[in-house]
Amino acid sequence: MEARAEVVFFFIDKDEARITHLEEVAIPRLGQLPANVKVHYLCSSFDESVMAMLDALEERGGRLALASPSPIRSASPTRPWR
Repeated sequence: MEARAEVVFFFIDKDEARITHLEEVAIPRLGQLPANVKVHYLCSSFDESVMAMLDALEERGGRLALASPSPIRSASPTRPWR
């Protein structure tokens, strides 16, 4: 029996324009994602969002696998992701 992991991406940024760009332009360019891949967008500060997620995960007794973000160029409303 093949175990299939769920892969969850959280994109967190205080800048609403960046979140909107990810939701409407960048991520849709990837096409249909596999069923086990989930993408969430949070327009808030990183520390507040991560603490809330960790608290919720702990309450449910869940597990977390962390991955380091790769170095990428930053985006802005005047210079979108490339």
